[in-house]
Amino acid sequence: MTDKLTGKQKTFCLEYIKTNCSNGTAAAIKAGYSKKTAAVIANENLKKPNIKKFIDSYRVKTLEKFEVNQKNWLEAVAALSFDDTNKVSIKDKLKALDMLGKFLGAYNNDESGKALINVIMGVKNK
Repeated sequence: MTDKLTGKQKTFCLEYIKTNCSNGTAAAIKAGYSKKTAAVIANENLKKPNIKKFIDSYRVKTLEKFEVNQKNWLEAVAALSFDDTNKVSIKDKLKALDMLGKFLGAYNNDESGKALINVIMGVKNK
């Protein structure tokens, strides 16, 4: 799959993944694209099928490696939500959950603008 990507494109993908898939402009700059055109390049790159496929494949492999799935994620959310040991601050708990949610694509919207988290968790959008 990576043989279909240029060196800059592969670097862009890896940098984009490092930002939890939230900052294409920064990823483009780190990949060596011009600061002036980084936002446009990031937008274009993220629409390219081979780049989308690489990012999706990497995310799936990472989830499998760490055995992150819906069940484990929900268990972690529940455990953190009801944790009363005060070993982890609320702010840190929320930040970690937010990052995981972004990585899982919980904040992506479908064509109707409804969040996909309902679909991911098996709840139908109304």
